[in-house]
Amino acid sequence: MIDAEEDGVGFYESFLLRKLLEEKGVECCRFEEADVVVLERCYKNSAYQRVSRAEGKRFVYWLNDDAFFEDRRFRFAKFFLERCCAVVVPSKEMKERVSGEVKVLGHPVPEVPSLKREKREEVRVGVVASEAWQKGVEHVSHAMVNVARGDEKIKLIWLGCQPRAVKTIPWWRFEYYPYVSPFLYYDAIVALDLDVAVLPSFPPSLERMKRKLLDYGIIRVGVVGNCDCCWKPKSDKLHHWRRALMEMVMDEELRLKSAERLISFVREHEGVIDEWKEFLASL
Repeated sequence: MIDAEEDGVGFYESFLLRKLLEEKGVECCRFEEADVVVLERCYKNSAYQRVSRAEGKRFVYWLNDDAFFEDRRFRFAKFFLERCCAVVVPSKEMKERVSGEVKVLGHPVPEVPSLKREKREEVRVGVVASEAWQKGVEHVSHAMVNVARGDEKIKLIWLGCQPRAVKTIPWWRFEYYPYVSPFLYYDAIVALDLDVAVLPSFPPSLERMKRKLLDYGIIRVGVVGNCDCCWKPKSDKLHHWRRALMEMVMDEELRLKSAERLISFVREHEGVIDEWKEFLASL
């Protein structure tokens, strides 16, 4: 049973982990019926009362976001850590910051779909990001708008966070979707049919950046961003972002190479769910 902390990334990753474990034959049931309970970044007193009264259960604390170390809520997590038999983190760097028995298990990923894009004139350039990425989305959106102004075939797409720059272009040149249910998240980002995705500057945390790269890799899209897996601008200055975006828009071969690089990154995580299954069975 996965007891998720109620924010977008936490709920989504918990839902995805549960779904993938069930596909592997693991029975995921209600809290009362579970033998092992995975607590995703829990910190609330109501959740702790539930955990402290439970008998005959083994608890695992899933700390899947390094930004949580700096969050004021993390000080309440120590009560859960004392009650748990193990802690799971997604990287070796995070393991060094947590005491006790710590297991490194990467972010869960679904199967990479086989996507076929039809030849078309329109080039769809988009960002998928929540409000936690607001600063970075605002920054890169100015470059996106400037690039789109010079080329009528470019359409801009935002899912989640809406930047102020969207008000400076005609309504028929962009699409904006404010929210999608975590249950439909992958269906939604596939349906966006992006040709170029943008990884915003100033990610909320390293692990959230990894999660975003995995999501983009799964939909097989070329990405512009400040990461080795992406087509990188020379700096965070807007004119360097504009140039990097234009290079990606104009060069279909470059988009394919960028997508393949990301798919390789996703492949590195494909065995993660089997590791989760073995780990939970060993408790």
